[in-house]
Amino acid sequence: MEHDRACWGVLRRTKGDAAFPEVIPLCATRVVVGRRPEHYEAPDTVFRTASAHDDALPDVTSTQIDRVALEASKRLSKVHCIFQRTEDTNAVVECHTNNGFAVNQAPVGKGTRASLSDGDGVQLLGDGPGQPGVSYELALRGAPTWRAGAVFYDAAVVAALRARGETRRATLKALREVATRLEAANNTVMRATDTR
Repeated sequence: MEHDRACWGVLRRTKGDAAFPEVIPLCATRVVVGRRPEHYEAPDTVFRTASAHDDALPDVTSTQIDRVALEASKRLSKVHCIFQRTEDTNAVVECHTNNGFAVNQAPVGKGTRASLSDGDGVQLLGDGPGQPGVSYELALRGAPTWRAGAVFYDAAVVAALRARGETRRATLKALREVATRLEAANNTVMRATDTR
C-alpha cells in the first residue's frame, strides 16, 4: 500500500476508551477528524477569537483532505478538529469543538489553533461526567517519537489504513445495495403509474 508512505504523522491513543482507534494516521495535507467529518468544506469557518492565526488555513485541493470519522462518542463534534502539516515539518491543529480540546494539557478554544511538534499530547475530549477524556500523542514521521517506535508506527499506519479501506468498501457496498433497492422500488412505482 503506497498511501502509507505519504503519512506525515500518527496520533497514538494514550488514554481513553478502547472504542477510539489506537492510532489515527495523518496522511493527507489536511486531516479532518470528527463524528461526521464529511460536513467539512474548505475554506473553513471564520474564527471568533483574534489570534496570530486569525486567517484561514492555507488552501488545499480536495484530494489533499482526508476525513477521519470517529463514532465512539456523541460528545465528538461533527467536525471536531483539523490537523495540517506545516512547511517547517511540524503541524497545526484547529479546534472546532467546545468539548474539552487541549494540546499538552493547555485548553484550546473553539475557533483557535495550536502549533504541534513531535511528542505533543492532544486531548480530543475532556473528562466529563461518567466519561473519561481521550488523549493521543503525536508522532511525526522521521522525528524522535516516530523513530523510537518505528516498527510499531509503520505497522500501525498500514493496519489502520487497511481497516479504514475495508470499512469504506463495506459502506460503499451497503450504499449500492440501498440504491439498488430504491431504484427497484422507483421502477415499480413508475410501472404502476404508467398502467393508469
